[in-house]
Amino acid sequence: MMHTLYLGSPQGKAFTQDERQSIITITSRYFDGFTLLDAEGYYQGRPVTTLLVKVATAESKDVEALALALGKAMRQKEVAIEQGSSFTAIKTRDD
Repeated sequence: MMHTLYLGSPQGKAFTQDERQSIITITSRYFDGFTLLDAEGYYQGRPVTTLLVKVATAESKDVEALALALGKAMRQKEVAIEQGSSFTAIKTRDD
């Protein structure tokens, strides 16, 4: 099953090289293979640079753990996960 995680840039602008490398390093701890795609998302009508992390796995719990780890590292309130035709958000902090 293909899972896609949606990460918005902490500043709304392009991800820095350090942020991208952090995402790669963290994702590599959970999965041997994955794909990163650059995208432009929108939040409250404003564009937000977004990275899509695509992982093919049957292990949904590992994807959720990855979403939590990435969300904390990138200071995200939530990380959205698309799995097949369902879409959920993993809350990564309280505020």
